[in-house]
Amino acid sequence: MPTNLELVEAQAMSLSQKDRALLLQRLRLSINQVSGESQAHGAHACESGQSWAEEHAEFVTAYTLMVEKEGLALDEWRNF
Repeated sequence: MPTNLELVEAQAMSLSQKDRALLLQRLRLSINQVSGESQAHGAHACESGQSWAEEHAEFVTAYTLMVEKEGLALDEWRNF
């Protein structure tokens, strides 16, 4: 069974040079759009993570100090 790319290539070969150029332009635009959406999602995830870290910085600091002072909970029963 042919892949999507093979089907597009086969269709492109039957097009005129002008139509083939238009098809390639549309494919590039589609790829750029998907890439842009992926980058926007990644930026949002990074902002969300940074926001979480800022909101919980006090707790993380307090927990870190507690672990340094008292050790990890149930540490004596760890197998690793």
